[in-house]
Order: sequence, then C-alpha cells, then structure tokens
Amino acid sequence: MGLIGMNLIRKAEQYIRELELLSDGDAVVIGVSGGADSVCLLHVLWELREMYNLRLSVVHVHHGIRGEEADRDARFVEEECGRLGLKCRTVHRDIPAEAAATGRSEEEAGREARYQELAAAAAALGGAKIAVAHNRNDNAETFLFNAFRGAGLKGLGGIPPRRGNIIRPLLCVTRAEIEEYLADRGLRYCTDATNFSPDYTRNLIRHSILQPAVEQINSRAVEHLSQTAAELARVAEYIRQQAREAFQKIRLDSAQGRGGAVQAHSGGSTPRMLRLSIGEWERLPEVLKDEVLLHALSELAGSRRNIDRLHVRSLRDLAQGPTGRQASFPYRITAQRSYGVLELVREDVCPEASDGIGTFQTGGEEAYPKDGDNIGTVQTSRKHTCPEAGTAAAFPAVPASFFHEAVPLPLEAEFGDWIFSLRLVEHEKNAKIPKNCYTKWFDYDKISSTLTLRTRQEGDYMIIHKDGMKKPLRSLFIDRKLPRRERDSILLLTAGSRVLWAVGVRAEEGLYVDGNTKRILVAELRKRG
Repeated sequence: MGLIGMNLIRKAEQYIRELELLSDGDAVVIGVSGGADSVCLLHVLWELREMYNLRLSVVHVHHGIRGEEADRDARFVEEECGRLGLKCRTVHRDIPAEAAATGRSEEEAGREARYQELAAAAAALGGAKIAVAHNRNDNAETFLFNAFRGAGLKGLGGIPPRRGNIIRPLLCVTRAEIEEYLADRGLRYCTDATNFSPDYTRNLIRHSILQPAVEQINSRAVEHLSQTAAELARVAEYIRQQAREAFQKIRLDSAQGRGGAVQAHSGGSTPRMLRLSIGEWERLPEVLKDEVLLHALSELAGSRRNIDRLHVRSLRDLAQGPTGRQASFPYRITAQRSYGVLELVREDVCPEASDGIGTFQTGGEEAYPKDGDNIGTVQTSRKHTCPEAGTAAAFPAVPASFFHEAVPLPLEAEFGDWIFSLRLVEHEKNAKIPKNCYTKWFDYDKISSTLTLRTRQEGDYMIIHKDGMKKPLRSLFIDRKLPRRERDSILLLTAGSRVLWAVGVRAEEGLYVDGNTKRILVAELRKRG
C-alpha cells in the first residue's frame, strides 16, 4: 500500500476512534453498491478488521433498473467480497415497480429499499452496525440542498456520522481522496451512469454547483462546507442544551392546572399539562425562545418527532398575543395564554391515537426528494376510522387557513411525513379501481370547476350517491362524529364548493369511473419513504 492509501486509512481510523463509531468485536453490515465510495469503505473496514476484531458482511441491492450494467455491478461486488473472504448477500428488488406502485421517484424507492435490506441483515445478526459510504462531498451537497430548501440549524448540520446503528466512517474524507486511495491500491470499481444524469437533484448540485465552486472559487470548498455543517451541528446541540436548562427555569408547577386543580400524569412520566411563565420566557435571549417552546411541545408530546417550526411559530404567536387565545398542535395538544402563563394541555388518549404526524420540510440527511410543487406543511394530526377500509388510520391535517387554488397537474404536495399527489392517467378497459383510504379515482372529464386544495368553507357539500344526492360537508362531519376542533384541519380536494375528497373521511360518489371514462384523476396520499 502506498503513502496515499496509508494516509486515508489513518484518517478514517482516527475519525472512527474519536467518534467511537466502532467497538471491539462489532458485527458490521456494509452497504456496497460497487461504486468508488462503497468499495473504499469496504476496503477500509477490511483493513481495520483485526484492530477492532470486526465481523464483516456485505449487502448489495440490485435495483433492477440498469439491465446488464446492474448485473455487472452485482457480479463485481460478489467477486470482490469473495477475494476478501467476506460473505456477500445480493438482494434483487424491482425498484421501478415499487416506485410506480407508491408514486415515488426511483431514487426515493431505491434508497428506502437499500436501508430496508441493510436493516434486515443487521437484525439477523442480532443488531449489527450498518456502515454506509457517505463522504465529505455528500455532506457538502446535503448542506447546500438543505440551505436551498430553507432548513434550520438542524438541517444545516448535514449528515451525522452516526444515526442509531448506522455509521459513516468516510465522512472525514473527500471523494477526490477516495479516488486517489483506490488508484493507489489498484482497486477497481463500477461507475453508475445515472450519477451523471441532470434529472436527479443530487447530480445537479454536484455537477452544476459544487464542482464549479471547487474549480473557480476555492479548491477546498467541499472541505469548508462540510466543516461548516459540522460546526452548525455543534451549535445546534449547544442551543438545545441551553434551551433545556432555560425550560426548567421558566417552567411552573406542571401538576397545577386551571383553577388550582391538580392534574394527573398519563403515559408514565409524560405530563398532561405544562405551564410556562411568559414573563420569564420573554426575558430569554432571542436565540433560545423558539427552542424552549419546541422543547415544551416535545416534553408534553413525549417525542420531538414531527413537531416542526410552524408549530413553534404558532405557539410563539400565542405567547405574544392577547390573553384567552388558544391553538391546537400535534399529539392532541392544546395551548392557551392566560394571565402571564402559557398553558399546554395534552388530551389523555391511547398511545396509538397520539402519534403526531408532519414535519416542516427542511430536507433530510441524505434525502433528495423528487422535484415538484411543495405547497403545504402539516400542522396537526388526527386518528379516526377510515370508512372505506374500516380500519383505524392516521391522516395529515393542515392549518385552518390552508388554501391553494388552481392546483397544477401533475402535482406533488408535501405535508410533513405525507405526500399528496394528483395526476391524470388514461382509462384502460377492465382497470381495477382501488378501494382503500389512500387512493381515489375520479372521472376527470366530469369535473367542471378548477381544482383546489384547502380546508372547509361555508357552503361546501359532497355528492354522497351516484344519483346526485348532496350533503353539506358540515352535516357529514357531524354524522362521522368528528371532533369540532379537527374539522377545520381536514385537507379537502375541491372543485368550487363541491368536495371531491375529504382526506381520511370520505370521497364523493358523483365522479365515479365507468365505461365512458376517458381520463382518470388519480388522487393519492402516501407516507414519505
């Protein structure tokens, strides 16, 4: 091994040791695509196997996309693992079919499939660590992507070196260093032609933004962006710690409720009520105010998941507004400002019904969603019975004032963890109409008004029978026994005052698909991958 190869090994080993990514005797499942990054990771961990007494195995996912090229990659990975004496499991997935079935991009479906297979392999080994090959360039690209999408400090922190049992030992090296290492070792690797396609957001950032920056602005741009992301991650963690301490100082007796009534706790240590001193909150440094409110919501919810900046902004407006105002939040939390006190109460519900859904769209660690119209964010959540399927299901909810007129086709609207999509398809004879809570078909040529996504308005109605029988939406909600506080947050697909779909409640009957249908409007709700 030459000097370049030794330098990268030492650099990676120091990074692993400093962050304690590996421990003696670890079982590690390595995701290997056959590309330069994953081949480098494979060989780095193989070189360190004796130092850490590692038990290594490899998973390669064949996406079923690139024909002979993909077959070549699978053979290469298997041969390379055989040469190193490592067990390799090749998994074949039909990613185009999976993407089509769920309405996601092939990039999204492929990423989910890879992590599913890696997680399954790790679980089969009794909880092994999963090693993936993200490097400094990936971190820089993610930083830029999240910045373009309006991420906060957490999103700008880039890709973490560890998330659960997933580790990223190569985040300390650049793609150029990886290629130099492979050349120094005389190691072959595969090149995926899709890495150069401008159809993928990742490639656009990589080739049209980051590479010109390296060539024309600063040759160390990748390193600097990655360092900035790491610094912001540390800043974000420091602010979270300071906010936790500030929260304890401004928190009043959480067991003391309205009128001095003592409130019990639900769900073990999760309180049903929190009371914050508004005066003490107002005296906090500006940088801590929002983080303290976020911590309060998370404390009451028992989880930080799916509580986003829009919820925090709403709670801040409440704290700064007049006495008596109220607002609703995920996890069935209601907040009210009283005299000098911000009071948050969580309704006592079963755990399954309390899961909040929805996150402000700031971009994931390495998620590059399919391009499309991002027009919404989830405000709250609800759980009730889906009448079509007869099973309990959670659905997204939106701010009471949400309104998007003249939606384009096709459309993908992001609502936190959910994606709502609309598209037109030609009607095929004998096509099987889906009968589930999440996909609805409408005869598009029977729609005479502009499509709108919004919440309810006065005069809304729904066709509830094929003979044209109408019912006011208000009456429908009452019949379904939907709580009043939830009715204003139900997402509606409408054409004028006619409600085509009250998401999670009911779809109308008048636009049914029949033998004369030519074009189908497919409305679909799916969870983000």
